[in-house]
Amino acid sequence: MKRSTQDGATRGKTGRPRFTSVVLALNLDADGDRALPVVRSLAALGNVSVELLTVAALHADENVVRFELGRRATIYGWPQSTSSVLHDDQPARAIADHVNARNGALLVMATAARSPLTGRIVHSVPAEVLGPIDGPVLLVGPRVPADVEIGCPTLVVCVDPRDVGDTAVPVITAWTNTFRSAQPRIAEVFSTVASPANNAAAAADPSQAQRYATLLGAEGVTASATRLVGADPDVWLQDFADQITEPIFVATSVRWTDSQRHLHSTTQRLVRRSFGPVLVVPNRRSRTAEGEDEP
Repeated sequence: MKRSTQDGATRGKTGRPRFTSVVLALNLDADGDRALPVVRSLAALGNVSVELLTVAALHADENVVRFELGRRATIYGWPQSTSSVLHDDQPARAIADHVNARNGALLVMATAARSPLTGRIVHSVPAEVLGPIDGPVLLVGPRVPADVEIGCPTLVVCVDPRDVGDTAVPVITAWTNTFRSAQPRIAEVFSTVASPANNAAAAADPSQAQRYATLLGAEGVTASATRLVGADPDVWLQDFADQITEPIFVATSVRWTDSQRHLHSTTQRLVRRSFGPVLVVPNRRSRTAEGEDEP
């Protein structure tokens, strides 16, 4: 009997957490198809089922919507039965409820990852999903190539001295148990322009990355730890990832789950600038001080 975990994954008979399905939420615009190659790659990397999901307006013709979903499924080699249509005037909540009800489901979404100033005007369903969703969301940003193929990705886990939630540990474990991947790389990000409180935290615990590696080791996942120091965390992370084949950033998100718009979110900048998907883990157990950045 399978048991669900709080991170959205499922524990099977062996007790090892894993993902059993991938749910791709599409907006049916041409730009929304950018996530389809990513999902096809994930399906090839792990023994997971695929579901194409869209949320239509209450008055929309479901036959037309299902035809569009089925057409995309056929193009990528899936049966038309993999598609689901929800009718709701609150798409973010509908998507979250749908995925939360499915044990072991990993949600994937394409996003324009617009700047916060633009986001105040332009509605962003992927950002709003991070509030009510229970598990991680793999976001495919605007710079991910439309024909991307992922063969053996490397998770680049972003942590900093304030990261106390540890919510990414079970997610990383589930990922490595599900998808064929290289050894995760944990990057501790320490900003040279951090506040005095953050500097004190870094001095007290100079190896948060190593602590994460130890936690993952207890789960049977071997990971390496690296410390990055610089004025712009996302720039240093990008430079670090440029040395890695097929990197996928893993970032915990506090600032994207409190229903507020923030100008300084490293997570958001990574999604907007990265050439690979970003695995965002909603983290409600840790909180940053007002005005500070988060990984």
